[in-house]
Amino acid sequence: MDVVRRSDIQGLQPGDALRPGRFDATVLLLLWCLRKTFYPLLWIGIIGAIVTDRFNTSLLAKLDTGPEIFSAVLTPLVGIALAIMIRVLVGILSFALAYPLSRSNTSSDYAHGRRTHSSIRLWSDRLYLTRAYRSLRWTWIVRSEAVIRLGDTGRRLALCDPVLRWLGAALFVVLVAIAWTSV
Repeated sequence: MDVVRRSDIQGLQPGDALRPGRFDATVLLLLWCLRKTFYPLLWIGIIGAIVTDRFNTSLLAKLDTGPEIFSAVLTPLVGIALAIMIRVLVGILSFALAYPLSRSNTSSDYAHGRRTHSSIRLWSDRLYLTRAYRSLRWTWIVRSEAVIRLGDTGRRLALCDPVLRWLGAALFVVLVAIAWTSV
């Protein structure tokens, strides 16, 4: 595999934020779909909590034994917890998948003329580059490059974005309506 080093932002292309092949593009779009489920799940959890009137401190205060914890998991609060867990998991996975891209741009000879402890600077640079690649991979242009790379599969995966966006907006409207009527 040829490593292409980019020294300036002008030469950066959307395909540079994806590793060669179909795997990285597929995982990127799947993670994007999971990431987009955050708001619908959160709104469903809050709506369920408002409707069943379980979103209060008395429920949380009496979680002492295993059966009580298990019954609490089956409450509407599970939507909120699941939304947060998915968001954290997607963040960790997207960071891990962006790391190889930062490795290709920070070789072990990255810091010429280094002094003592320059490996700390090298790892600090890799951390910054990994976060930058992770953010770059979430952009529309990189996701569209992944869709093009995957063809029909990519177009099907790309449909989850508008569907989940509209579902999230509709659920938010329902949440506001329910909250307004319960006041």
